[in-house]
Amino acid sequence: LLCGPLANLVKSLPSVSVNDLPLDESIIRRFRELDGKVKIMTDQRTTLLTKLKQQVSKDDITQKIIVNETRDARTLFDAELAKHNEVIDMLHKNMAAQKLVLAAVTEANANFASTRRQLTSKDSELNKALNGLRAAYSDVEQMQLRATQGLAFFKRLDSRTSQ
Repeated sequence: LLCGPLANLVKSLPSVSVNDLPLDESIIRRFRELDGKVKIMTDQRTTLLTKLKQQVSKDDITQKIIVNETRDARTLFDAELAKHNEVIDMLHKNMAAQKLVLAAVTEANANFASTRRQLTSKDSELNKALNGLRAAYSDVEQMQLRATQGLAFFKRLDSRTSQ
């Protein structure tokens, strides 16, 4: 097998092609859809956090605290923080949706489990076959080395005996 054509060697190896597996295209579409949602949510969350940080850093209420000594400080802080409620609410909605997407990913992953097991099994078969071929190749190299050493020994022996 190792001495034959490469095409024969490749044909003897187990196939790990995804095309050989019973693959449900709807699961793959679902994974792609969920991946897109995760990317959108990540971008949205990043944008919202940046917006909130900018709003908070621009919102210097030091003057208002000094001017409104008679007013309750807690009421002032609550009123000033209320300005940011819209962005905070959107962040909360984003994080709540993240839990739903995680549940959907978990479900899609469970639906893909049998295909993954089959692929892992085929991969294991291929690795076992390749390791066997590597070991056989190593054995062939050792035998060639010993044969070369044996020939050299017999040539020396022949030259000594013919003298």
